[in-house]
Amino acid sequence: MKIIYILNSRMPTERAYGIQVAKMCEALAKLGAEVVLLFPKRDNSLKGQDCFSYYGVEKNFEVKQIFSVDLLKYGFLNIFSFWLGTLSFYCGAFLYILFKMPNFKIVYTRDFYAASILKILRKKIVLEIHNLPKRINLFYKFFLRANDKIIAITNGLKEGLIESGVDSNKILLLPDGVDLDKFNIKVSKEAARDKLGLPQNKNLVLYVGNLYKWKGVYTLALASQFLSAKETIIFVGGGVDEDLPKLKNFITKNNLQNIQTSGHRPYSEVPYYLKSADVLVLPNSASDKVSELFTSPLKLFEYMASGKPIVASNLPSLREVLNDKNAFFFEPDNPKDLADAIKKILENRNLSDMISKQAFEDVKNYTWQKRAEKILNFIKSADEYAK
Repeated sequence: MKIIYILNSRMPTERAYGIQVAKMCEALAKLGAEVVLLFPKRDNSLKGQDCFSYYGVEKNFEVKQIFSVDLLKYGFLNIFSFWLGTLSFYCGAFLYILFKMPNFKIVYTRDFYAASILKILRKKIVLEIHNLPKRINLFYKFFLRANDKIIAITNGLKEGLIESGVDSNKILLLPDGVDLDKFNIKVSKEAARDKLGLPQNKNLVLYVGNLYKWKGVYTLALASQFLSAKETIIFVGGGVDEDLPKLKNFITKNNLQNIQTSGHRPYSEVPYYLKSADVLVLPNSASDKVSELFTSPLKLFEYMASGKPIVASNLPSLREVLNDKNAFFFEPDNPKDLADAIKKILENRNLSDMISKQAFEDVKNYTWQKRAEKILNFIKSADEYAK
């Protein structure tokens, strides 16, 4: 099977989508698919690093950078420069596929607009949906229905697609995944802390990922007011450039204590951060529809694979994977309830061990390899494209 993966974003990237794309390309290729990843040639803060070494994936798929007008690097951060770069990439990808890849019959993408445009090439389009607009107009509904196959990462997205008129037989409900070997490392908590320079005499409460407001990071920061001096909350990650300074300013303005921010760290360090923790937190907000219904966070599966106890917001999106046997829940957007949940885990070793072990058993069903197998089987339902 020959698959073109279209990504309208720079690679590698410090954002989570880059991990997901690289891991999926690797997993599909391991199963025998010939995979080529096309992405735009744009200015990248991670200069000198390629996808394979940055994400630690095998060189079993091909990458091609496509010309894109890049005004963003000159500071033109507006809608015009975004769409100029996007449309120039679409045109370049269209021509490259037309003339260089005539034998590739399948286009896989997370980009709704790329899927809509590339349908002209008479390829089989597989669209992976991670979000839906607040208002779905007739144009959007028409092109959603035009896709041959759709991967929905949550049931909330699947229901939204069906409400928009997409045939349920075209939709595969499939959450994200994890590389078990990379996150189930045989390192003690003490050794991990030594490696990262973290204190040995504290209970470490860890969050890894982007620092967007809807991720609930401000709720976690406020929870520090209800924890003792024995606990230290550590934020690992940064998101876009302004997210970390915003969080730091919030911490300072509210005089919050016992909080550390590490900023963005190499992906290879993340398993050690998880192993260093006493509690891992998924504090997603209920005030945002993406957080409540649409998200399937990579960190969720990485947390589960680490063998550490998880405290999570009680939200439908997270409940699709987590339950009362593999996580401990708290009321979303409630710092006091979050702090109480953290204390409950720290004080009850039996509960902590029980949910940690169950989470690890459950996450074995969510590897990238199993995810890729399900996708290939789903695509193969149209035999003429599966060759």
